[in-house]
Amino acid sequence: NFGVEGLTAAPNSITAGILVERYDPALLIYVTEMREFVAGTGLDYEMRFLADPWLRYELGDFNLPGWAVDHSAALQHYLPYRNWMRADFLETFPLYLKRYRDTTASGYELDRLIGVDIDAIPDRNNPDDAKNFAAYQNYQIDPGRLGNLKSILDLRNRGETTILVVEMPVHPTFYAFVGGETVHQQFQQTLKAFVEASGGVFLPAESC
Repeated sequence: NFGVEGLTAAPNSITAGILVERYDPALLIYVTEMREFVAGTGLDYEMRFLADPWLRYELGDFNLPGWAVDHSAALQHYLPYRNWMRADFLETFPLYLKRYRDTTASGYELDRLIGVDIDAIPDRNNPDDAKNFAAYQNYQIDPGRLGNLKSILDLRNRGETTILVVEMPVHPTFYAFVGGETVHQQFQQTLKAFVEASGGVFLPAESC
């Protein structure tokens, strides 16, 4: 499991390239959903990720901090303490340790969050809902994001890697933000055709 929360297909295409180059997997599973293909989503996470010294080192841009993350046990032990000078360190450090300990051997952290009123229909007059309506109404798949997905699908040409694109299930009320279930089905059809045309396999989310 090499997923990083908040990343879209743009930076993930780079990560996938590193994984295929290093491990030559027989199967690469890429999990996605509708929000990932809206232009402009996740740009703040993307910029932070692409500027990371370790990633630049992996891509051939040698730098000492990036090299040390892979090669220095001392630095690896220091990383949880790197924000010691921040005023909130004593509050955040126990959370870092807890997340580390809670992560299972398979790479997953248990999600203990409990949704509130998850079946409520989104309301444009609710400030939180209004942000999502503004972001996802008039839903359009960004061609640039499809290009990023194509980069992942093309990784099968490096060896014998099968690329499986899986749509992550989301709660049904989300589709109100994008224009309803019809828009969701159009998204599934478009993605299925695109993935299969590139030699991949698409597994859509089924309604619960």
